[in-house]
Amino acid sequence: MSTYGAPPATELEVTLTADHVAFYRENGFLVVDRITTDEEIDWFQRIYEDMFDPERVDGVVRPVDRSGVRDEACARTITQVFHPELDVPEILASTYVRNAKRIASALLDISTDDLTVWTHMIRKAPGAAEVPPHQDEAFWPADFDYRSVAAWMPLHDVPVDMGAMQFLPGSHRDGVRHHRHYDHPLQSLLTVDPPVADDAFVACPLPAGGCTFHDPATVHRTAVNATGRPRLALPLTVQSVPIRRATRRETPWLDEHLAAGGREQTSYVADGRVLPLPV
Repeated sequence: MSTYGAPPATELEVTLTADHVAFYRENGFLVVDRITTDEEIDWFQRIYEDMFDPERVDGVVRPVDRSGVRDEACARTITQVFHPELDVPEILASTYVRNAKRIASALLDISTDDLTVWTHMIRKAPGAAEVPPHQDEAFWPADFDYRSVAAWMPLHDVPVDMGAMQFLPGSHRDGVRHHRHYDHPLQSLLTVDPPVADDAFVACPLPAGGCTFHDPATVHRTAVNATGRPRLALPLTVQSVPIRRATRRETPWLDEHLAAGGREQTSYVADGRVLPLPV
């Protein structure tokens, strides 16, 4: 057991209606007002304080600068910790994860027994730039098809001007769009190309412990954090085993990342285990 102990023993069970499922399948996203308890949010806050400690520089689970390298003034304004469950496996026993898997099961029509979870943490500092429109699936190995749902939960109230999630309705039905790097290719920071008008997006401000869900092919963005407070979010992805495609998708942006010295992804994380991608 980690030093944080088990998640708080509080109960909150979230289920979806048929209307929720229909809205998600039509629009590619969904808003849930509450997915966990205040007690569990406090528990996650303690984990955040340690995970984003500047002295945590060694090991797999550590803060990674995702703000880009072109503008030095932006350095370390958007940082992420990938797969904190590798150090804190109790995260997988949380109310948040349990509800997210139940919701994803309804949205995907897949048994929870056939779904796994991986998580990451994001800290967006005051003044941090927008994250431009992109699709999650554009970052993933192009040899596979994915059945997954992404959840995004803040640890405090998040208005639009702090960087709440914004979605392009129905964009999940278009497949993976062309992307380009908006920073150095080694950073693998992507945006859709051609761009999408800002007013085409639906903004989804959330209370603490609220949550959005979206398809990996749904185009989404977040605005500049125009407040004086860092934005803390705990996204996760619920997924089944990736399925190898007969033909690889054309993803020149991933090829550019590899040519710049990036590493090809050969594994994925599922419920705290690092597994090889299927042959």
